[in-house]
Amino acid sequence: MGVLKGVSLVGMSATRKRIKDDFYATPPEATEDILDREILEGSILESACGQGHISEVLKQYYPNSEIVSTDLVNRGYGQGNIDFLTHDYGRKFDNVITNPPFKYAREFIERGLEIANKKVIMFAKIQLLETKNRRELFEKYPPKYIYMCLAEG
Repeated sequence: MGVLKGVSLVGMSATRKRIKDDFYATPPEATEDILDREILEGSILESACGQGHISEVLKQYYPNSEIVSTDLVNRGYGQGNIDFLTHDYGRKFDNVITNPPFKYAREFIERGLEIANKKVIMFAKIQLLETKNRRELFEKYPPKYIYMCLAEG
């Protein structure tokens, strides 16, 4: 029997202040917590890599894996000016893991499911689960796992 592809959502507490381009760096501890629970086999795409916060932890956990890091905005890490939602990577990846701009979380999930062979892991505010607009998405693609990362403070 083949591996069933699914989405894992990582709920993170939200900050009150809106930041330009929805750039909220993922704390290394959050990525470590997920990678202690989820095993990624094969190639990995981090599609909103920012300054490499997730990708650097991925490299520590999977030093022999192909890890591709892209972002719409060039923040000095990975390959910038790549729109995950429209870019033709010319291939699929085994895993997609990222912290997408919240306003495009649904689109990132759908696109991740298109180009991932195995797993899609999305860091997002827990409010992602609350809206009627996303109900259809989760009825069609129910989350396989939902993890909570609580910020200190």
